[in-house]
Amino acid sequence: SARPSSGRSSSTYELPTNLVYIGVGVFMVLIIIGRGILSIFETINVPLYLGVTGYSNANAVASAASFQFNMGLLGLLSYLAIEVFRHKIADTAPLITAVSVAAFSKILGSRQQGTWMGILGSTASVSRIVLPLLPALFATFSPMFLISLVMAVVGIVLLVWYERLVNDDKDTYGAHNPKDPYDPNWKEPKIDVMLYPETQNIPLDNLSKHLRPPPPRIPDSYDIFVGLSSFRDGERCGYTLFTGFLRAIRPHRLFFGVVDQVLENDTTCLIEYCKLAHNEWPYDDCRFRSQIRVDELHADSARGPVFARHHQQKLIHDEEFCLQVDAHSAFTKDWDLGVVSDWKATNNEMAVLSTYLHDLHNFISDDGSNNEYKLLIPPLCFGISIIVVYCVAPDHLPHVCQTMRGTNGLVRNIGADLIVESKHPQLSALWAAGFSFSKCHAEKRVPVDPYMLWMFEGEEFLRSSHLWTAGYDMYSPSRVGSVVYHNYTSIPARFEEMQVSDEAVRTRERTMAENRFRLVVDWPFEGPVNTFELTTTYAMGRARSLDQYLEFSGVTFAPDQVDAHTCRQLYWVPYADPTSVQALLGNWHMGNREKVAVGEGSAALRSSGRSFDYLPADHSVLVGVGVVLILMGGFMHSRQTKIKHHDKSDV
Repeated sequence: SARPSSGRSSSTYELPTNLVYIGVGVFMVLIIIGRGILSIFETINVPLYLGVTGYSNANAVASAASFQFNMGLLGLLSYLAIEVFRHKIADTAPLITAVSVAAFSKILGSRQQGTWMGILGSTASVSRIVLPLLPALFATFSPMFLISLVMAVVGIVLLVWYERLVNDDKDTYGAHNPKDPYDPNWKEPKIDVMLYPETQNIPLDNLSKHLRPPPPRIPDSYDIFVGLSSFRDGERCGYTLFTGFLRAIRPHRLFFGVVDQVLENDTTCLIEYCKLAHNEWPYDDCRFRSQIRVDELHADSARGPVFARHHQQKLIHDEEFCLQVDAHSAFTKDWDLGVVSDWKATNNEMAVLSTYLHDLHNFISDDGSNNEYKLLIPPLCFGISIIVVYCVAPDHLPHVCQTMRGTNGLVRNIGADLIVESKHPQLSALWAAGFSFSKCHAEKRVPVDPYMLWMFEGEEFLRSSHLWTAGYDMYSPSRVGSVVYHNYTSIPARFEEMQVSDEAVRTRERTMAENRFRLVVDWPFEGPVNTFELTTTYAMGRARSLDQYLEFSGVTFAPDQVDAHTCRQLYWVPYADPTSVQALLGNWHMGNREKVAVGEGSAALRSSGRSFDYLPADHSVLVGVGVVLILMGGFMHSRQTKIKHHDKSDV
């Protein structure tokens, strides 16, 4: 299953629950202070303006309104400036929505945010309703300035105090030894880098710049195989199948392959799917049942995800495309069109779209589409806010680019970093088990090693290295291909906790698998090892070498060294031996330059763990708002001029 970083020993520091609750209280006070001070001055603005200017004639109110409007225009200009220059001031980018909300989101981290954001929004509403009543309690405005000043000081003190609490916790639980490759906390700190995916298929070597990967080939008609392996998780597995068929454009071209590992009294994936299918299509017994292939295994015979995925590959027939997802995922509308379009955009027949997935509870709306994003434009003038609704994939997309050593000492990915405004699939060095989409020849040419029994950490590195050396290239999906989401709620059962009749046998099987991994990468080991078919069926590919992959991915097995991250723009590496790829594709030869379409736009990669900033405003929307406000200003100015003209004529 997919592996986002989480917990106190996570690769990216995340606040413990008690500090999150304290943070909730702090930010509720902050939002009361911020919105309260604003609402107080909105209430007293006109009389305060009249008192300062001394106006008392018929023009006074119109003049005060015009003043407020001009202040609103200045606010809009500041707002637009932040949008234009936000890449240069990335840490203040949350200002494009609301500072408090964006910062609060970072405190929540990977926790579900909907309820907390609702509470925060309700607090803001209460503040705007109650605090404007304060001016009625005083005969002059002076106490209001004092009250506002005291509230501002309280807010600053709370922030300083809370920052110290967080820093103390980080010092205790977030410290790490950068020279210890087994330390789980040495993920790179937050950085921003620019990405240029439009040139990523051009090799860096000057002598190889004319070379390109083989262009994608998509027949007029094609089928998609979707493989998933479930361990005693029938209900969520059935829902995964159901959303896959329900939300596809061409469900009749889909074929699901399920490895269902269950006990006698467990519900199965197929049973749960048929329940949902019957409710949706009551006139069919179990619609699309003939397009579901099931390999049902007794849970007692389970030996981990690698073993299950080996059986999963056997369910593939003659489909053109193959997708692997976890058995607790959910698809969105038109997903089959989106993922193929995104794969095509790689301009690489050997492309494998792969990444960790966002949580389905945050990003799928009730109708199955990518969730609506509501961008609240702060009050510009007259207390008016504007809500712009987006119905698109998230703007911060997962990108796997860092590795570490797991508890067994083997290589594992560190969660995912985030690509901002991804418009093109992004070349990557790492493969993620929770989402993998490619031509099916990748599954057939690079079989999963069934002798890696009980392996969880280490699985993804093995898959990455075998695919890459066989000529395949990993890419993180863009917004177009972000069509599947993951259910990160607790799973009902884990294969690691399964009771076995002889624990010594399991220990020996696990040791032999881990030593098999070490043998593959030429890493010293002690104890027994299973070498069956290691140099034949499950050997590394021949298109590129393992040493090339280690250099490309930043992974090192040298003593006292840590892996280098690949959170930067990577470039396609030509095949050292293109023979196997050329044999697969027939009429393609690496030395022949073919016309290849390139993607558009660049993106910024935010190496920031599982925290999310809010969606940046759409320029066209902001321009439209600005035009409307300018027209309103012209109308008000014209009206005010007419009032002044009549006043003069009456004198």
